[in-house]
Amino acid sequence: MARVLEFRFATREAVEVSPAGFEPDPGSDRVYWLRLAESEADELRELAPGLGLDEEELDYLTEPDPIPGLVERDEALQLTLFVQDADGSGTERSLRLTLAERFCLVVVAGRVGAIEEFEESCGRELRFAKTSNFMLFLVLDAVVDRFARTVARVDGECEALGDRIYANPKADHVPQILELKRKVIALKRELSHVREILMRLSGRRMGIVNDATREALHEVYDHAQAMLASAESLRELVSSYMDATMSMQQHRMNETIKILTLFASILMPMTLIAGIWGMNFKHMPETQTAWGYPLAVAVIAGCGLLTYAWFKRRRLI
Repeated sequence: MARVLEFRFATREAVEVSPAGFEPDPGSDRVYWLRLAESEADELRELAPGLGLDEEELDYLTEPDPIPGLVERDEALQLTLFVQDADGSGTERSLRLTLAERFCLVVVAGRVGAIEEFEESCGRELRFAKTSNFMLFLVLDAVVDRFARTVARVDGECEALGDRIYANPKADHVPQILELKRKVIALKRELSHVREILMRLSGRRMGIVNDATREALHEVYDHAQAMLASAESLRELVSSYMDATMSMQQHRMNETIKILTLFASILMPMTLIAGIWGMNFKHMPETQTAWGYPLAVAVIAGCGLLTYAWFKRRRLI
């Protein structure tokens, strides 16, 4: 359900108001926070005239397949991000934000942790606010903080998996490595989009973004840059786990092949001799003597023992 918060700079209050027939007062010192779900497109269209949103801006907010990016309007800016789900599972959620002089409107897909954190803390941060820019800063700061916690959690998962792999590498570690790599790649992709938007917001002048906010967002950009570097390190670490697992599996396979080859080499001369004496020719002197069978067994056993001793001396066994 749509939620509207009214921020009163004169009294430093945050009051929730009804979204029905909402329209900001352009002559007051109040700014507004509006949060809607993607499924509430009809409610958004009802609010659009009061917010001064044109059809192009509405299309941006209701696009079924949003693309991360930043669009600067005449008296507003709009941005789209993919951020972390509120439950900490790492699920991607789209967040579309429109910032104007009197309001900040967000359209989200499901629960977004950064938005919930903003709505919990905005009342405490209001004492520092002067314009609607404070909502943009708090939301993006919360987004990067959530990414930082996700990076820390994935780092813990990487460390635990690494301990298991190096203690006893198994083939069933491969699916775990691939799943972890998928998480890290998705995290790196999301952080890249956030960093690019923060770089544009903090690195160039925009009509709706004041200088103080731009400087504050530069610190958030530095934080996002550090998190992106951490995500890249995690990607390399997970790749090294895969290399280590495959190397250990290959080593075990080589050891198995080595043992089988040695046994085959020992049995080969024995099989050859047994094959020769096993031929059904009439004139084979050894088959007509009493010592023929013991001799054949002794020769076969001697060949096997000699081959084994040669491998042992060469330290192949």
